[in-house]
Amino acid sequence: MRQAPKAKLEAGLRTLGIPRVAAVCAKLIEFGNLLLKENKRTNLTGARSIDELVAEHFLDSLAPLQFVELAQPIVDVGSGAGFPGIPLAIAFPKKRVVLLEPRAKRSVFLSTAAHTLGLENVSVIKTSARGAGATPLADKAGTVLIRAVARPAISFRLGLPLLRIGGQLVLYEGRAAQATLEDRRAAAAAGGGEFSIRRVAVPGFSATRHVWLIRKATKGRKVPS
Repeated sequence: MRQAPKAKLEAGLRTLGIPRVAAVCAKLIEFGNLLLKENKRTNLTGARSIDELVAEHFLDSLAPLQFVELAQPIVDVGSGAGFPGIPLAIAFPKKRVVLLEPRAKRSVFLSTAAHTLGLENVSVIKTSARGAGATPLADKAGTVLIRAVARPAISFRLGLPLLRIGGQLVLYEGRAAQATLEDRRAAAAAGGGEFSIRRVAVPGFSATRHVWLIRKATKGRKVPS
């Protein structure tokens, strides 16, 4: 018998070691309902049901974080429909999360969702990682998250400048289990140092997932946009 979305989500959260499973599950489903309602007006995600959101977005957003020490502030670059930033903020309500989203309709949705869900630890800035709105974050973030935004070399140039020395870029890279020489050079040019790739098991989801973890070592050098 197919497992109901709520039961699947609760089981997945337990597998990932997320605390307060019942409360986190309820809030994630509430967020999912908000997202699906808005999706009828604005194309935010390809998911069309809570069941699709559970593994492909909620658990997929949280699974890589088991390898990460979430230093604050946590910046989600190109948050889009709120992944991975909002699931993270729900699961870890004491962590300060900043969502960067340059598109007006999406940034409005994110602000509305954060308010409706009572996520006092979330702030939304309508900007890109290189926009004026992100300037106060430069060299200050403890953790930067990037999921489904751009190819690795571009993601490094977007995310690493936001980090303080010692901060960590968390790049959701799906099937990519190895970095190319170009990727590693791009990371180094943007200030990246320690570089590791971990395979991620997402509960209830058979697709292969990897997370790339890059520690910021230097200020990096300026590269053309």
